[in-house]
Amino acid sequence: MISILKEHLIQHTKLNQEDIITICTAFTPATFKVDEAIIPANSKVTFIGFIVEGICRAVEYQASGERTIHYFINAHHFFSEANGLFKNKPAKLAIEAATPCKIVYASIEELYALTERIIGLERELYENKEKELVAIIEAQEILHKGKSLERYLAFIEQNPDMSKQIKDKDIAAYLGISKFTLSHLKKSL
Repeated sequence: MISILKEHLIQHTKLNQEDIITICTAFTPATFKVDEAIIPANSKVTFIGFIVEGICRAVEYQASGERTIHYFINAHHFFSEANGLFKNKPAKLAIEAATPCKIVYASIEELYALTERIIGLERELYENKEKELVAIIEAQEILHKGKSLERYLAFIEQNPDMSKQIKDKDIAAYLGISKFTLSHLKKSL
């Protein structure tokens, strides 16, 4: 699993091979089953992860038991929970496995310690946070597309592979519609 992270860093950063190997030694592999929490809501955020395989979802749970999926995270993306990572507060959103997931993760402290030894790592971490934030904002634009059908079609267009891999109940929760409505939309197409 670490080899996939290494390849990603080679392709998407300006770091040299030696620095990439050093960074990769800070990461630990882990696997998660569908619906398993990777970062539970209200927990302290202690790591940054990279999805090697699978899809994660960022979920907010209401007191009523209802859940809102704010966004999905595809393989070959870094992730954490923004409230915990940037504000040092308990995680507002749970990060969960929407499909079986293989990830690698490193403690935030260890990564920031590496920024003192590896020139350019701090810039790469900052640029990565920025890219992931833009991806989250673009993904949430779907939710402002209009009626249910328009949102569903926009979701499929933006995420053709993802829409085949995740559960209908997750797609419905993300789009803010019922599973019944989603089923009806799929039949009408």
